[in-house]
Amino acid sequence: MLARILLATDLSEDSAVAWNVAITLVQRAGCSELLVLYTTEAHTTYAEVETPRALQRLYDDDRQSADEGMKRYADMCQTHGIRVRPIVRLGAPAESIVKTAREENVDLIVLGMRRADVIDRLLGKSIVGQVTRMAPCHVLCVKPQRKS
Repeated sequence: MLARILLATDLSEDSAVAWNVAITLVQRAGCSELLVLYTTEAHTTYAEVETPRALQRLYDDDRQSADEGMKRYADMCQTHGIRVRPIVRLGAPAESIVKTAREENVDLIVLGMRRADVIDRLLGKSIVGQVTRMAPCHVLCVKPQRKS
């Protein structure tokens, strides 16, 4: 039985399908809450910024954008009678997802797949691959919709 579902999202267009799948699973499982994790790697993403104030501003802008994206999806979930509990973490995405799954004792991680480029695959930088190897529970990988 699925009592606790964690959706890990980067709020990208590719992850929109994963939201729909997670909502359907939560409804079918009879859960009232969906845990949603958004991670950001501010320390590496903004490493080339020279001043701490500019770095903080970029991080704050990223966080505000994530909050706005999360609110849009939370509102959509609310129309389906599902409460969203957002979780925002700073750090490497795969490690953050696995850590959150352990801390929240989830039964399933729903993870949207991105269209990884060849170099990422060769270097083993696939977040999906890392999460599936380290996860304490089942992982459902959702492919993005095909571009027509």
